[in-house]
Amino acid sequence: MITSRPSCVNFTGFPFLSVLSTNCIVTSAVKSDHLAVIAYNGPQLPTYNKRRVRRALRKRSPSQHALFLEHLSQMTIELTDDADVQANFDDMYAIMKSLLDRFYPERQITVTSTDPRFVTPTVKAMLRRKNRLMRARRTEEAGALARRVRTIIARQNSSWLRKVNTRKCAHDA
Repeated sequence: MITSRPSCVNFTGFPFLSVLSTNCIVTSAVKSDHLAVIAYNGPQLPTYNKRRVRRALRKRSPSQHALFLEHLSQMTIELTDDADVQANFDDMYAIMKSLLDRFYPERQITVTSTDPRFVTPTVKAMLRRKNRLMRARRTEEAGALARRVRTIIARQNSSWLRKVNTRKCAHDA
């Protein structure tokens, strides 16, 4: 048996397991200190029924709000009286859209069907930022971001669980 981890929790060794492309440690279903190793050395198997959806996300921060409000306070929007209502509306809409794109640029985040239900584009962007901070060794900022992600996930899970009817549909809980 080729393994990268011990089959017994109290035993250490097996440094030669890095040759496997995929390995998984599975704990026993009954009370035991033994583990099972599922090792696969073949090509990575694709998930065929996984759907990917690109979702738009506009990142918001207090500094962006301050810049936006400062720019807006100095800006004057003039509409012509001789133009029809639709033309004035189109001009106003174009100005507002350009301001939105300038101060709050749109990002694309891919959410897959295999992601848990609490992984929204906002949560995914926050997790990516946390990972970047951790790799840059900025652990205090990453810890603060992790706490924010934790509260968002807890709030989403509790709101989802509030909607589950355990009497009617016990397998949803």
